[in-house]
Amino acid sequence: MPLTMALGSEKQWRNFQASVVRPVNRVAKIIATIVCALAKIGLGKQLCAEFKASRILGLSSGFYERGEYEKAFEVLAPYSEIENDHRYGSLNYQLALLYFHGRGVTLNRAMANRLFAEAAELGNTEAQQYLSQFDGPYRTRT
Repeated sequence: MPLTMALGSEKQWRNFQASVVRPVNRVAKIIATIVCALAKIGLGKQLCAEFKASRILGLSSGFYERGEYEKAFEVLAPYSEIENDHRYGSLNYQLALLYFHGRGVTLNRAMANRLFAEAAELGNTEAQQYLSQFDGPYRTRT
């Protein structure tokens, strides 16, 4: 059940965002900024990448759950070619879902399958389960 439905109304959702979601996002952004500043001098490079990926994943998940697929795509699209998805393929998996269902982007099953395969290779279990239903562990659907 999407969080907006659990809260009951759009007004309750906006109040929840203002009192909880936005402050938490601000704190996460401050921490990521500090960690990434340290990465510039050689400390915590991996941690910086994980913070960034986690933040992007959280933003896009929120948009996706609320049915704001165009916004989810806008957040995820710049990271579609990320060399190493530091959230174990989750960014690619979410982007694949958008392409597969044509939500917020033109339906493109070939792109979705490529992203599902990349996510599976990075260890995303949902992508692995999706692909395993087509004659083998990572065979893509056409």
